[in-house]
Amino acid sequence: ALSAGSTLDLNGFSQSINGLSGGGTITTVAGGAVSLSVGGNNASGAFSGILQDGNGTLSLTKTGTGTLTLSGTNTYSGNTVITNGVLQLGTTGALPSGLGKGNVVLNGTLDLAGISTSVNGLSGNGSVTNSASAAAIITVGATDQTSTFAGNISNGLGSVGLTKTGTGTLTLSGNNTYSGATTISTGTIAVGSTTALSGNSTVTIAGPGFLDVNGFNVTIDGLLGTGTITNNGAAGSILNAGAGGTSTQFDGVITDGTSSIALTKSGAGTLTLTGVNTYSGTTTISNGTVSVANPGAGGNLGTATSAIVLGDATNKGTLSYTGNADLNFTRGFTVNEGGGQMNITTAGRTLNL
Repeated sequence: ALSAGSTLDLNGFSQSINGLSGGGTITTVAGGAVSLSVGGNNASGAFSGILQDGNGTLSLTKTGTGTLTLSGTNTYSGNTVITNGVLQLGTTGALPSGLGKGNVVLNGTLDLAGISTSVNGLSGNGSVTNSASAAAIITVGATDQTSTFAGNISNGLGSVGLTKTGTGTLTLSGNNTYSGATTISTGTIAVGSTTALSGNSTVTIAGPGFLDVNGFNVTIDGLLGTGTITNNGAAGSILNAGAGGTSTQFDGVITDGTSSIALTKSGAGTLTLTGVNTYSGTTTISNGTVSVANPGAGGNLGTATSAIVLGDATNKGTLSYTGNADLNFTRGFTVNEGGGQMNITTAGRTLNL
């Protein structure tokens, strides 16, 4: 244990230890890059002290199957590498982020433990979870980092949310099941698997943000925001929104990239589209309602040739028209076994099919 008020100086040498507990400060007065590896013999420990650079650069590696809990505000600038076991947060500043700080390489488990945190890049194939009952958010992409995370993000006792910041791209290719919000504030989240986006999560894309479905069919719950959804993959994609029955309004743009996008509305809620969407795939309302003010060319339902399908084998799909003009509807139109209907919410308006 390192006593509060004491200092461990690595003095330019990388070190491997078993457990780490207590307080105090760990640094390296000598120049150069050094690493502190913690967790030998599968030891566990809780450290409330500070890990910081000195004249050299310090990085932290978690090894072994034990748990290391960090509850100090750490400022080291090297990477945080979790090769095995659990790194558990005890404060919001446990993982350094921001200008001049390193990335998180996660092949073990990062336990948010009810604490929201921000990291620069996130890579590896490990797990992000939350053992506490309080909700927690992991924010990725500070300092405009681009990274790929092939691991899984899931709830524990409490929910986990994901926020993307910075102008870089975060590619997700794991099996994600978390139920907190997915927020793309800036930059891009690129999909790398069909389960990269959680079907339990509502996705909010801010104006500067992009969601690249990247050639995969993906399922989400609600859809909000003013950003852009596109497809820069080699194959066409289907975005399935509304899986959890949440009603939301998307004011952004859905547009083809190098390949096409189709839109499916599932779940019992209503998805309202207000943007000028230019996707060329089919709009399928397999359940619930899609509400638009302009279903014609240059409107909310994609290109003029994008077809409409209402219902599936058992559920009725509804297209709701809220515009103020009579409309000649020239799109291809199919109604499946479950049935479908079109609602005109403005009195006196005519929809010609």
